[in-house]
Amino acid sequence: MFWAEGAEVVAPGRSSLGRWFHRIRAALLSAMGRACPGEAGATLRALLLGARGELEPGIREGFRHAGVAHLLALSGLHLGIIAYGLWRALGLFRLRRDVRYLIAAAVVALYVPLAGARISLVRAGIMFGFLGLFWVLWERGWVLRDWYDPLQGLSAAAILVLLIWPWSALDLGFQLSFAATGGIILGWPLWRDSRWRAKLPRFLRSAGDLLWVSLCAQGATLGFVGSAFGHISPYGILANLILIPWTGLIIWAGVLLLALSPLGLAATLGGAVGPYLVDPYLAAVKFLAGLPGATLPVGRHFGLWCAFAALVFTAFWSCRRG
Repeated sequence: MFWAEGAEVVAPGRSSLGRWFHRIRAALLSAMGRACPGEAGATLRALLLGARGELEPGIREGFRHAGVAHLLALSGLHLGIIAYGLWRALGLFRLRRDVRYLIAAAVVALYVPLAGARISLVRAGIMFGFLGLFWVLWERGWVLRDWYDPLQGLSAAAILVLLIWPWSALDLGFQLSFAATGGIILGWPLWRDSRWRAKLPRFLRSAGDLLWVSLCAQGATLGFVGSAFGHISPYGILANLILIPWTGLIIWAGVLLLALSPLGLAATLGGAVGPYLVDPYLAAVKFLAGLPGATLPVGRHFGLWCAFAALVFTAFWSCRRG
């Protein structure tokens, strides 16, 4: 392992696209800090722009013990919340689907570098691009709907990420991001096509969908999390059911804050977002993290046992389908 004892600025670099994005990101963080200061503002900036450095260690620890540390690591969840909200908003203007996709794709392409271009975000952005391009081609009749395979999109995203950052295969963020997405892709059809889902009322079906997606993601990443942190969080599925929709509200409150900043109205909204939206959110995380049995210690070979269990399950399922 290599690390730096310090850094020295030899000469200022030339202007670049990365520096431009960095300046814009700094301006956005500053505007959000003025509108919503304190712990609430730090949480808002972490959830929207990935600025986790300002969060107190106790808050980050609480998210980890509650089994929702992924909410602080910008990923496809955050990108999906923004893209879905934008898609619905553009639909109010009765725009064609291909036009909506082009606008959403441009916003996604801007959001990924502004939020730090983390591996999980880059992966989500690539998959969004593949999915959106496919749907545009399908609507024009150039491809068949059955041709789309989300695993191929995930594989393409993995290849592109590894071509750009070959060392990222050893990074925990890479492993968690692709394992969670793969688990959701493989596990979703089991629930989507089940008769239990078909019998549920519509409002319960949405809750069941979220619960199943959380179960698939957590099951696929269980070995990585246990091996990396030495414990697992059994309340994570329940916590996700409560906190993921809440996270969506906070993210869009942050977007609204940024939209109102030029008008001088952000401070008014920020004064309400903190005590009424973010502070109860942090209190819920703290409560879940403090429940008895919130963290269960595991051995150092836990990841290997999980991999073995996954192989046995895959073999059993393949034999059953065959």
